[in-house]
Amino acid sequence: HTGPPRAAAAPMAAREGPMGPWRPRPRGFGSQVVVCRAVAVAALALCALHARELDALVARFWEVLRAQAWFRLDSFEPMLSTCCFFVYIGGFAVLDNVLMPAFPVLRGYRIQARDDESAWRHHGRIRGEMLSYVVPLLTLDYFFPRRALPEAPPTAARVVWELFACLFLYDLLFTALHVAWHRVPWLYRCVHAEHHRHTTTRAGDAVRHTVVDGTGDVLCSILALNLARAHPLSRALYDATITYLLTELHSGTDLPWSLANLVPGVFAGPRRHDEHHRVGNAFYGKFFVWTDDALGLTAEKDRTRVSAWLAAAC
Repeated sequence: HTGPPRAAAAPMAAREGPMGPWRPRPRGFGSQVVVCRAVAVAALALCALHARELDALVARFWEVLRAQAWFRLDSFEPMLSTCCFFVYIGGFAVLDNVLMPAFPVLRGYRIQARDDESAWRHHGRIRGEMLSYVVPLLTLDYFFPRRALPEAPPTAARVVWELFACLFLYDLLFTALHVAWHRVPWLYRCVHAEHHRHTTTRAGDAVRHTVVDGTGDVLCSILALNLARAHPLSRALYDATITYLLTELHSGTDLPWSLANLVPGVFAGPRRHDEHHRVGNAFYGKFFVWTDDALGLTAEKDRTRVSAWLAAAC
């Protein structure tokens, strides 16, 4: 090799993206993460110290909740998810279009250095995609009612465990499906390319799907809930949690309370998913790093072999 020596790889915060260099994290970001971790640890410790009181509170809450007519509806869960998506996407839209222009310091939390929001101001598209998600589920619930609410409440520990288990199972199932979407060319063109319209993401991209793509995503979620045999209260918490995580994942922002910052090395987070949208052939998991790391879906030398195997298996 007679050319100039290759420069060392830049850290993630300073890498070149298609729209220019990624913004470095704002000053004091590390201290903010430490504060968020301290709050999370204190909350968990408080729950552990008062486990009996917390279980009694969960039991009373479940007794009230299962008596509500709206909670007994077969369509409660898809309606809850839809409402949560509207709230979370709307919240990030306010951050992008109102708070960041008013307080430029907040732009430091944005991952890529693109400030033009015009490509994401298509509220009719979001409404249409949400309708394409919820209408088939409402139709299914109407013709095949099946919701049953047990009398026994779950313990707080069971709710937390089932939430974690469902997220992990969903991520495992979705990663396999996601690899197939990318590695089978006609599937990518016909099913998944719409989701990758932009290499820079915003919250609304969480629901930017074709019908087949969105249906596959929802089926992974339903299968995870059924495999875990989750209690209806755990399912409701899962719906509210996963919709936030999906929205945050596509928000294009790196916030100090993101799970990837609170528990690095376990959770993937928006930066890793932003890299997936930027390069398109790595980091297929959404929430956890284990699947991608274990299967070599982050290493260039292993990507083609393992991804092709997974695609063939799917």
